[in-house]
Order: sequence, then structure tokens, then C-alpha cells
Amino acid sequence: RTLTRRRGVNTAAPRKEKAVLTLPCTVRSFSEAAGIPSAQVLRSLMNTGLMLNINAQLEDEAVYLLADELGVDVEFGT
Repeated sequence: RTLTRRRGVNTAAPRKEKAVLTLPCTVRSFSEAAGIPSAQVLRSLMNTGLMLNINAQLEDEAVYLLADELGVDVEFGT
């Protein structure tokens, strides 16, 4: 059996109109809830001057900024 790679297949979850988050959240949980690749979330954070990794906890203000910049409607649950 040979290993074949799938090319051009996107494994990311589809982008969602409304993300439901519980605060505090991590970069990973934000990207999963919003359906946005974590690399895009990290790039957006770096553009705002925040150098974080995927496991870093986001402050509430950073979540609002990210949601606004990426065009995601965020709903906060408990």
C-alpha cells in the first residue's frame, strides 16, 4: 500500500456566521468556533501587535477586536 497525499483538499471547518464562545478563550477555540483557520487568526493578531501562539489565552478586548476584524458575529455563552 502506498501513501497518497490529497492535494487541494481543505480540512478546515466551514466559516460560520455566528460564533458561540465562552470567555476566556484560546486562539484555537476562537478559530474553531468561528470556522477560521488558526493561521489566519494568528496573522491578524500579529498585525495588531500581539505575538501569541495557538494555545495562548485571549483577553476579552482581543476577542472583540478579532471578531470585528475578521467579520465574525460573536455570541458569548456560559
